[in-house]
Amino acid sequence: MSVLTDKLKTTLDRLGNTIRTKLVSNNALDLAAHEFVLSQFIRAYGTSRYDKAKKKLLSTLGKDVEDRVKQTKADVSRKEVSTTIKLSDGDSYSVSALVNNGASYLDEGTLFVELASKIDHNELRVIFDKHRKRYPPTVTYIVTEKQVEMV
Repeated sequence: MSVLTDKLKTTLDRLGNTIRTKLVSNNALDLAAHEFVLSQFIRAYGTSRYDKAKKKLLSTLGKDVEDRVKQTKADVSRKEVSTTIKLSDGDSYSVSALVNNGASYLDEGTLFVELASKIDHNELRVIFDKHRKRYPPTVTYIVTEKQVEMV
């Protein structure tokens, strides 16, 4: 798939640098923001197209394959080991599914209820608060167009 990938990358790299999408500006911030806006569009379009393509692929593969994937998911959950299964072959493409084990997590609510019957409720709350961790804050950059002139 590297030939197709290389051609797609070349095509996508032309966005913003060719006629009708090239920004007329020498301002470094504007040029960087223009690239950012293009990248946001490509990501959103790619996500939308991926969702539609996946739906079409699953529909084309049919109910038998859907049932095999469902059974494999159950096996992976039970064995806690990821696996790859071959689903179908076409003339140009083979389709497989990598079924990964789900991430484990601690159900704080049920744990708290169970421990609360054995430990003082307030003491338990202090312990939970002391050991609760948070992921670092996320940042979303927002670029809005003001006046854009393209060639």
